[in-house]
Amino acid sequence: MGKQYDWELEKFRLGKKSIDKGNKKRGFKNFFRFVKNPIAYIGWKTHRWLFPMPKLLTYGAVIYAAAVIYYWKQISNEYKELDEVLVNYGKNVEGTSGRMKGYHNKKPFHNPNMIEGPMRTHFFPELVTLNPTWKQNIRKELQLTNHYNVNF
Repeated sequence: MGKQYDWELEKFRLGKKSIDKGNKKRGFKNFFRFVKNPIAYIGWKTHRWLFPMPKLLTYGAVIYAAAVIYYWKQISNEYKELDEVLVNYGKNVEGTSGRMKGYHNKKPFHNPNMIEGPMRTHFFPELVTLNPTWKQNIRKELQLTNHYNVNF
């Protein structure tokens, strides 16, 4: 390169240069790498700032994700406590199929697939405690159906 420009590198610096073909599509490549796996991309780009520890952005993303999951779990626990109290007082809790804690059809919307099947807990009939008011509910229902002559 020196001989080509008579050892004056200022001529090379000011001269016209060809496009760097490797750098031409780098933005698209980086964007698609980020879309494919954002956490890994951020970690890979930030780990060199303080080698070998990942930087604050990576730690922040992991801690934020854990905090969001913990927050959602606390909300679901509050709903569960509320539903248990209502069922104990004899109220038939209504809602979506995951929240029907009273006397409802407990059949799920779909059968468990290969991924979620092992995560489901199987409960045994001897662990189920019926609400103490179930006999009263049946008696009241029979009284009403006999009074109005309703046939099933």
